[in-house]
Amino acid sequence: MGGETRTEAELEKAKSIDKMIMARPWWEMVLRGILLLVLGVIAMVYPDITIGIIVLLFGALILIEGIFLVIGSIAVKAEDTMWVVLLIGGIVSIALGAMILAWPDLTARVVLFLIGAWALIVGLINLMWALKVRKHEEVTGKGVHAFFGIVGIAFGIIAIAWPKETAVTIVVIIGIFIALMGILLVIAGFMARKEQKIE
Repeated sequence: MGGETRTEAELEKAKSIDKMIMARPWWEMVLRGILLLVLGVIAMVYPDITIGIIVLLFGALILIEGIFLVIGSIAVKAEDTMWVVLLIGGIVSIALGAMILAWPDLTARVVLFLIGAWALIVGLINLMWALKVRKHEEVTGKGVHAFFGIVGIAFGIIAIAWPKETAVTIVVIIGIFIALMGILLVIAGFMARKEQKIE
């Protein structure tokens, strides 16, 4: 009996956090996803002319995502112990984003390292969340979070451990990651639209 009550309580917490995550305007996620996808494709096709744009836009993206993570951590503070992880991830994202925006002339290698660190942190957060709610079929978006988590961790490790290479190669690597992020954001946006319609 006590086990059932605990399971139900955990499910309600998971649903509450999931609802908060999916509560962002669906069209905003889809729009950002499309923009990222386009930027990623441009970076892969024209890597030699986009590095400055990518650095600034990605810095802004990391900063915005960090703000959302901090707000989200405060929103679920009473619901789940994972709020501390979200808060730390948000603060680190804001710091990295601000650093990239403040020093846009950083070398491509340093930018790749910073973006890799961010991808690794956010990837871990997403994977932890997906694993935490994996048994609750009622919670949506587990697959998207898990996939983004795996992609983020893989990209982060590659970006941090990769030996020295040309700026063009770095831009292509970043472009691939940005394109994948865009696709996942579009998927998440349409999932949020479905959830918001049901409510």
